[in-house]
Amino acid sequence: MNPFARPLLYLLVAAVATQANEPVPLEKLPKPVTDAVKAKFPKATLTEASKSSEDGKTEFVVSIKDAGKEIEVTVTPEGTITYLEKEIADRELPKAVAAAVKAKAPKATHQAAWVGIEVKDGKETIDYYWIELLSVAKRRVDLELTPDGAITRVTREITAKDLPKPVADAIQKKYPKADLKSLEVVSAVENGKEVPEYYSVELLTADKKVIEIEVAPDGKIE
Repeated sequence: MNPFARPLLYLLVAAVATQANEPVPLEKLPKPVTDAVKAKFPKATLTEASKSSEDGKTEFVVSIKDAGKEIEVTVTPEGTITYLEKEIADRELPKAVAAAVKAKAPKATHQAAWVGIEVKDGKETIDYYWIELLSVAKRRVDLELTPDGAITRVTREITAKDLPKPVADAIQKKYPKADLKSLEVVSAVENGKEVPEYYSVELLTADKKVIEIEVAPDGKIE
């Protein structure tokens, strides 16, 4: 998942061990999946769906619109909801989360906010908050925070000149004729400092195909 296209960190983290999401027409969803989503959100409109596998386990992710808000519902083939990712209003953020965002980026413009919720045995537990910001320089900055306001991950939109040399060299060697479409760096936050984990790169190949790759800071392409 590209966080700038879909700000859902749960899918982003899972992507390391997950096969690429496969789009699924809504009418092709297993009946237990559709029934579970409609039972949980009876007034929602289903908009799209996909299927992925992690460690041999298949799950469906169903996108819906409910009361004007976007929600992603992760469901097992048997119809058990395991995760929710909801778009929320800034006023719904806990005070600790709102304060941490303001302290980290006092001049940034808020674009959207999301909450990730684990569902186990029918019980919902907040996992993280995801805040989309637009910096003064008009670049996208996304923050992941714990419910108590600790920033754990930062995703920043960058330009080619911001790439470390090993990363730039690896991309050029692997895809010498491709054009860069978008770049972002995903960093963990350790002791208040951003430590790059990987660079997410979207490329346009010579035959006009769009591909996405992840490159480690040392230049290793995943």
